[in-house]
Amino acid sequence: MTERFTPWDSVDYLQSDEDIRFYLEACIAEDRGDGELIRAALFDIARIRNANVAAAFFDAYNCSHQRVE
Repeated sequence: MTERFTPWDSVDYLQSDEDIRFYLEACIAEDRGDGELIRAALFDIARIRNANVAAAFFDAYNCSHQRVE
């Protein structure tokens, strides 16, 4: 039997600022440390709003999570 999948896009379910905040917080918490999940979430947020809002989230995240080497 062939499996069938339905396209799913998280953007379809992010309807309020609170939804977006919870989504971004969850992606930050679940990211493996390489930033891939956070970048994907920011891309989704940019699709919902505009690139400036996503850039603001990204800048805020970078400012508070600078790595010390």
